[in-house]
Amino acid sequence: MNGQHNRSFGVFDLLGQVVISFPTARHAGEAVRALSAMGLGGDAVRQYSDREMIEQIDGDFERVGVAANEQAHDQVKAQRELALMGYHWLVVHAPDGELAVRVAEVAGLHGAARAQCHGTAA
Repeated sequence: MNGQHNRSFGVFDLLGQVVISFPTARHAGEAVRALSAMGLGGDAVRQYSDREMIEQIDGDFERVGVAANEQAHDQVKAQRELALMGYHWLVVHAPDGELAVRVAEVAGLHGAARAQCHGTAA
């Protein structure tokens, strides 16, 4: 995991990203291969283990404290709980809604528990 990617003001920036949770690393890996076959690869798809996601979330909370947006804070807490249960993650750059929907569909076909689109960059 490279902590310098997907950052804004020193914290994880999810604008234009789809955050996907998978119950196992195998499920996440299968989704990575399917997304690659769609033409999404390289920096467009970032994979995080359960431990890496916990480190990412805890580091962001340490740097900025409680999020100003209570709903966003609750989502991050839920993501942390899944990571504590061993879930693995993909963060996929999907700058438009149509691509985000396709990414979520592919993720669902590969066992995703949840796929959340975080707005679009446009």
